[in-house]
This record gives sequence, structure tokens and C-alpha cells, in this order.
Amino acid sequence: MIKIFLYDFLYIVLNYIITYIPCWTIRKCIYQLTGLRIGKGSRICMRTRVMEPWNIVIGRNSIVNEACILDGRGGLRIGDNCSVSTESILYTASHSTNSEKFQYYEQETELGNGVWIGARSVILPGAMIGEGTVIGACSVVGKGVYDGYSIYAGIPARKRKNRGIDCIKDLNHKVLFR
Repeated sequence: MIKIFLYDFLYIVLNYIITYIPCWTIRKCIYQLTGLRIGKGSRICMRTRVMEPWNIVIGRNSIVNEACILDGRGGLRIGDNCSVSTESILYTASHSTNSEKFQYYEQETELGNGVWIGARSVILPGAMIGEGTVIGACSVVGKGVYDGYSIYAGIPARKRKNRGIDCIKDLNHKVLFR
């Protein structure tokens, strides 16, 4: 019971207080104190909700824009130079649709280096998105492996074409207060 209380308390503090602090440096320190590992030059913008930050790893020079959801319950890995656009959701846990008991499961979700997730996209548990891949806005990415250097879009996301460039090598964004 105490563990549940502490977990819920941390969730409330992170997602209803800390996420609204307009100084990234302060938010970053608090996220790191809770176990979230975040590389040099990376940012998590305001109003992003975080679940189980101790299971989240973000590489260097990546940005998670405003009002996203980062679900660390099953393990979330975001590579270097990634961009997760506004209001996107990265899930690592859900419930089985084939279970009368609403069986809960967790599955790691991973974004390779240089991945760009379009605004309002949903990444479901177990997705492995290859290096340099673009996910179109408002897409739903299911469990499975997605080729690198490709563009996926739609519901469900399907490969539309190969990407014409290598992945972003240095996202190099400067966000002071978001």
C-alpha cells in the first residue's frame, strides 16, 4: 500500500507540478533524481507527462516537445538526435484485447537515432523504430520492427517510401524555457 501511495504521489508531483516549471534546468535535475537518464543537449518540454521515469533513457540532442506522454513502464529508449513532436504518445504498456481478465502487459518501445515522430502520433508497446525513420503526423505505430531510413504514415502506419537522406546528425536545438 505504501508503494502504491509513493508511486501515485510521484506521478502527481511530476505531471501536475514539475512539468509546469518553465525552467528546463530545474525540470531536468528533478527528472534525473527520479532515475530518468537523459543525454547532453536533450530536452523534455513543458506539459509532457512521464510514467516511471526510472525506465526511460533518452540519448543526446533529442527533443520531446510539449504535451507528450512518455510511458516508461515497459522500458522506453529514445536515441540520439530524435524529435518527438507535440502531443505524441509513446506507450510501453497496455492490456490484452484477447483477455477476459483485461490482462496487463509491458513491452519495451525503442526509437533509433535520428527518428522523427510527427505531431499527435501514437507509438504502441513493442514498436522498434529504425534509425533515421520518420513517422507521419497523427499516425499509429503498432508492435513490430520498422525499417530504418523510411517514412511511415497512417492508421495503422504503413511504409510510404524510403527516406531520401540519412538521419539528422545533430538536431542542435536551443530551448530555454519550454
